[in-house]
Amino acid sequence: MAKKYDIFISYRRKGGLHDARILDEKLRNDGYSVSFDIDTLGRGKFTDTLRTRLKDCKDFLIIFEPTYHERFFDEDGNVKSEEALNEDWCYLELKNALLLNKNIIPIIPRGYVFPKNLPKEIKEVAEMNAIEMTAQEFKPIYEHTIKAYLISKPRFTHRHRKSILAVLSLIIVSIIAYLGFLYLEKSKQADLEAKQAEEERIRAALEADSIKKAEEIRRVFIADSLNKLREDQTRGILDSVKAREEERRAAAAAAAAAAATRTELHWVDNGDETGRILLQKLSRAGFKAGGCTGNGLKVTASRPPARCLPNKRGGIDCSYSPQLTITTCDGAPRGNLTFAQLIGSDSKSEAAAKQKMLEELSAANFNQWVNRLQGMKQ
Repeated sequence: MAKKYDIFISYRRKGGLHDARILDEKLRNDGYSVSFDIDTLGRGKFTDTLRTRLKDCKDFLIIFEPTYHERFFDEDGNVKSEEALNEDWCYLELKNALLLNKNIIPIIPRGYVFPKNLPKEIKEVAEMNAIEMTAQEFKPIYEHTIKAYLISKPRFTHRHRKSILAVLSLIIVSIIAYLGFLYLEKSKQADLEAKQAEEERIRAALEADSIKKAEEIRRVFIADSLNKLREDQTRGILDSVKAREEERRAAAAAAAAAAATRTELHWVDNGDETGRILLQKLSRAGFKAGGCTGNGLKVTASRPPARCLPNKRGGIDCSYSPQLTITTCDGAPRGNLTFAQLIGSDSKSEAAAKQKMLEELSAANFNQWVNRLQGMKQ
């Protein structure tokens, strides 16, 4: 949560920093809450923090000197535009303080005269009661004039410092007396506890001797039991490891035997689109990549794959009889699979007829062939 300030000091760093710093230090020492370091927020827009501090403050002290208002005018002495003035923080601070109806206290050097053509937004400050202040007269002017103009009050602890110190002194004396009483009571209690502790020590020594003997007997018994338990556990672990190793060897041997007798299928590409379509349709049968070895079987699609001939209607008929030849890896026949129907189509051109024939082939059901091929792998 942002800190709230009761007093806001506005000054131009070039000519008013020294007086503002002295005034800030004196006000803080007297217990007032002062916003002095706003200019450290840097250049830029009139920040939300600055607006909040102006809104919360009660008193607005402004250190007037020639450099304070020099940026309000251009080189010819004319008042700058409102847009240009709003780029100056001192102008914005004073304008907002007037708009918020703050208790504005102008502080000027002796002989200072306000410019007659101040910007209209802040012109009324020249009509306010200003306090003339010099370094030599600072203390009496501060005590009898500036403080009298302030609405803000010092912090409660600063205003009632003497009463608070008196109450604190009384509390401290009472605490010391109470602590002295507690010390005497604790001394009596400590003597009684020391006597009881000595009696307890003697009793504990007798019990400790008995416990030590019983503990020694228990330790020997536990050590013997643990040794026997470790021996049993070690023997059980070795037996378990040996059994698992034998099971692993048996499983590996069984897997090797199964692999040696398993029949793998190898597809032989006939170099035609019909062969590639058949391979896609039969892929669920599981064809193994690589050359045919061992008990493997080679599966080859029928050749020639398709025939396209002219028909009496002036078009082209294309037909294909799907057939698979199955042989061993060394070429020995193992059987044939012939599709139950002829795949065919006709069109006005050979390319169109052949494309329609391939579409019919892609739509055909080859589940029976898949099942037969899977059966050969057993």
